[in-house]
Amino acid sequence: MQVFSSPDGTDPRTTRFTKGHFRSRTMVELIVSVCLISDPARCKDISLTYAADDVTPMQCLMMSPPEIAKWSEGHPDWVAKRWTCRPAGRIAKI
Repeated sequence: MQVFSSPDGTDPRTTRFTKGHFRSRTMVELIVSVCLISDPARCKDISLTYAADDVTPMQCLMMSPPEIAKWSEGHPDWVAKRWTCRPAGRIAKI
């Protein structure tokens, strides 16, 4: 994922989601719903996490297809159906 610099000079250690932006040096989580090609009813969500600078949710979504393609190369039996972006760590892992 392309790394963006912060145009407003914010602290690069800031990790808050504010005003529609993932603030500087935030870990961004790309959640991809994938289904098995041989059994389309068998689906699961996978999480791809990246460090990014000052990325809006829309920019994250626009940059996602190449990242999903990279993942798909290593997992040829699965196909991506949909995806979304969010700040990493919002949902507890159980």
